Amino acid sequence: MVPLRRVACDLLLVGDAPNIQSLVDQGCTTIVTMGYLLAAATEEAAAANPDVHFIMVDDATVAADNVKGVVWDTSQAGFLVGYAAADYTTTGKVGTYGGAQIPPVTLYMDGFARGVEYHNKQKGTDVQVIGWNPESQEGQFTGNFSDINAAKVLSQGILDQGADVIVPVGGPIYQGAAQAIRESAKPVALVGVDTDMYLSDPEYDDIWFTSIARDMPKSISEVIQSSAAGEFSTEPYVGTLENGGVLMSPFHDFESKVAPSLQGELDDIQAGIIAGDIVIDTPSAP
Repeated sequence: MVPLRRVACDLLLVGDAPNIQSLVDQGCTTIVTMGYLLAAATEEAAAANPDVHFIMVDDATVAADNVKGVVWDTSQAGFLVGYAAADYTTTGKVGTYGGAQIPPVTLYMDGFARGVEYHNKQKGTDVQVIGWNPESQEGQFTGNFSDINAAKVLSQGILDQGADVIVPVGGPIYQGAAQAIRESAKPVALVGVDTDMYLSDPEYDDIWFTSIARDMPKSISEVIQSSAAGEFSTEPYVGTLENGGVLMSPFHDFESKVAPSLQGELDDIQAGIIAGDIVIDTPSAP
């Protein structure tokens, strides 16, 4: 395996063309641009530097011979978590909201809501999802990924409506949800996104129910290594349950609080999604 530092320059959380060009000027032959909002800057840089390979994370809309999109179908893992949340709730209400209404965010929310619907259909339950309607694509958003107070206010509103599981989608805004849960003193479970938040932020280990996770290091590493081996292609990499790009994290401290039969049901559902027997209805699917 070729060391990553020799074959790629990572461009992390920067949002303009000059930063990308600076990496080109340093002689980088493969550049990883992070974030859906960097699509325009990546497309411009790719056109100006046709000999450089660009790996566009969280976007697969740029059509160029030297750009490969890397995206994750988080609706698949979200579906599992939605089913689990519907099985776990005692109030019959669960909630979700996002940082911004963009596909990488709403994909999580769609999967979660559809998983709840699937549980209702399979088990005859009537669990409600507060904060997002997958049919109308309307819901609640903080407007950015940094306003912890706005997230706390949204979370409080969802909790006041009776939800006992909440899924904030958008980086650090989960902290607002955690604060609202703590202050409510109610037995509310928190769901993480992107990574296994039980491991990433142990401060809230007692309320982390599970996480809708992406194995970004594995996925991006595979794409970079392929590029280094001369196997670069413009076909998007899509992380799925089947290739391990997305996953539902363990229940950790909630393991003893969920039904003993739940994990077996989730295993069967995952197999059904992989086989194509269970189709998740979402307009944002990659």
